[in-house]
Amino acid sequence: MVQTTNSATDYAGNPLVYPRSLPYGAPQLDGILPEHIEPAIRWGIEQNNIAIALIRDDANPATFENTIEPLEFADTDLKRIFRIVSVIADCNGTEAIRELQEKVVSRAVAKQKDNILLDSELFARIKTVYDARDTLRLNPEQNELLSDAYNRFVLGGALLEPSLKKRLRQINEELSGLEGSFYKNTLDAYGAYQRYVTDEAELDGVPERAKDMYRKRATETDPGKGEFLIEAHSCGDIAARCTNRELREEIYIAFETICCGGDYDNTDNIIQITRLRDEKAKLFVYPNYAEFALSQCIAGNVETVVNFLEKNLVVYKAAAEREMQEIKAFALAEDGLPPEEFRPWDVTFYMQKLREKKFKINMEDLQDYFELERVLKGTSLHFERLFQDRLREAPRGKYSTVHPDVKTYEVFDRDGKVTGLLQADYYARPGSKQNIAKARAFRCHSIRNGVEEIPCVTITFNFPQPNPEKPTLLSLGQVQNIFHEFGHGWNFLAAISQYPSLSDIASEEKDWLEVAAKVQEKWARQKVTLKTMAVHYQTGEALPQDLLDKVQDMENFGVGINGLFNTFAGLLDIAFHTTDPDKMGSPADIEASVKQRTSILEGEVGMLSASLGHIFGGGPYAGVLSSYDFAEFMAADIFAAFPKNKPYDRKTAKKLKETIYAPVGTQTGMQQFIAMMGRPPDLTVLWDNQELLSQTTGNKAAAPSNGLPQP
Repeated sequence: MVQTTNSATDYAGNPLVYPRSLPYGAPQLDGILPEHIEPAIRWGIEQNNIAIALIRDDANPATFENTIEPLEFADTDLKRIFRIVSVIADCNGTEAIRELQEKVVSRAVAKQKDNILLDSELFARIKTVYDARDTLRLNPEQNELLSDAYNRFVLGGALLEPSLKKRLRQINEELSGLEGSFYKNTLDAYGAYQRYVTDEAELDGVPERAKDMYRKRATETDPGKGEFLIEAHSCGDIAARCTNRELREEIYIAFETICCGGDYDNTDNIIQITRLRDEKAKLFVYPNYAEFALSQCIAGNVETVVNFLEKNLVVYKAAAEREMQEIKAFALAEDGLPPEEFRPWDVTFYMQKLREKKFKINMEDLQDYFELERVLKGTSLHFERLFQDRLREAPRGKYSTVHPDVKTYEVFDRDGKVTGLLQADYYARPGSKQNIAKARAFRCHSIRNGVEEIPCVTITFNFPQPNPEKPTLLSLGQVQNIFHEFGHGWNFLAAISQYPSLSDIASEEKDWLEVAAKVQEKWARQKVTLKTMAVHYQTGEALPQDLLDKVQDMENFGVGINGLFNTFAGLLDIAFHTTDPDKMGSPADIEASVKQRTSILEGEVGMLSASLGHIFGGGPYAGVLSSYDFAEFMAADIFAAFPKNKPYDRKTAKKLKETIYAPVGTQTGMQQFIAMMGRPPDLTVLWDNQELLSQTTGNKAAAPSNGLPQP
């Protein structure tokens, strides 16, 4: 009999342990205080241990039914609590909650994970079932669940010698702390940034809507320091619009050097993280961490990724150099800025001016047609047309949320059945909400003992709050970001399985994970989609045809510069995770070596790595940041399957949902792609769409060969 360390009365009144009943078993997210968190995590671990002991200590021979299936649900409570606390810490957290998340919650959960994965008796039962898999007559989902469980334990160290298991525990514990520290440093550094402005002349060129926001934030914080307050989430307009070159330079340097020193320095975190990851990979007999991480991806190995990125480098660097020459020439002609004096803080400013002159469009006026609420209605209609699912906002108060601003939507299928819940948190809340855009699941679809649990998903954005004079207006890029995150959300909602780990898209191959979101971005610029959402917030006038045409005409503006940056980030990730730590030097040395090959501009400062949470902050992309690049190419290829000028073709849309969004963990990403397209991915589709092939090679036939992995 398993003894718990606390009685039920110790948890009385704790909403994380005993949440109130809500429709469809939705999570309780309000009323959670710092003092609830540590006891709840302790309780979740106790429940996990009880479930594991029942499996491990079962006197009966190991079977799928008494070992693999109960293992799947053994951490249900712990996972629920961890996910809720993570969302609260990110979206409505106090300093105390964020401190608990970093130093208590994440470390306790990581330690518990090792306790289970390194339990030799438990693994022996799993291995017994796995070794007999060919005789068990399992269905595809059961077979995948068994394989996933076995492989998860193997990758968790179950086959290592005892001394190596001990070292692995130490490494994982240290990494959990370091990655948590990196993540918190980054978020705190961005959250701490404040630049007060007293003289409005310093903000020449900045739109009135942005100045209104700066003025409002100054009033809410410390008006004695200045009339305007610029913060991390609101400084984009300075880079793109402010004629004050000194202020642009100041803010550029502030963010390019963030976490490179001072109170939030991440330099030592990077050194220790890369060293420990390298040691961990070598425990599993991989030459470096990148090979270890990529072994679980479509790409498969470093050679494939490097070949892919090198091909990108050839295409995008040439395009970026042409674009930069044009921008510099424009800056000289427009403002007399000599090319030799052109600096990084001039890029965004003159790109914006050049775009507007080249396409005869005012991007600020364009935002007047993208009012948030109208865009959301268009987004809902988009998914209804594409997948035949309806998204309807639930009455306030029906569901629990982390903040009153959060909206809850019920997802209905064609028969009127509620198949999922989606919560969307749209607005920035400086001080309590982190500057992130993210989709994640509180719960994934499952069926246990005949009872179905529908998925519950949350999406986070950081758009400015509306005010009485003006609603929240979005840039075209922000509209595209909504489609991206909703794409992730719909992937969670569409994945249906008896087992929650198979319907959890976060467990997919990392270079496949972004595909469903990247595909959705393509609709954000389609005329038929824009017509459902682009309406002037004051006059009610639909976006004129000439502006619709220009939105599409300028789609490829700057693709070289953007593509080169993404290639740089992918190469940087590979460099950190393939270089021998003893020969690495400093993180700045690694970054400089990559910039030497990718940079096209003088005057760059700082270190992207110091705030690159995707690879150092505990995110899923360490060693596999090239996933975003792979996804971009595969998404372009998939979208090209729709007939020209028919982005809602019913037959193709049905196939898209069935092959890309709905399949659970029984298929690899490559199998899903081939099911949709009937062939492996074609690298050249995106380049062709971006009109880069003929510019780079002189003719399409001479383009770099396909660098995507083959099945």
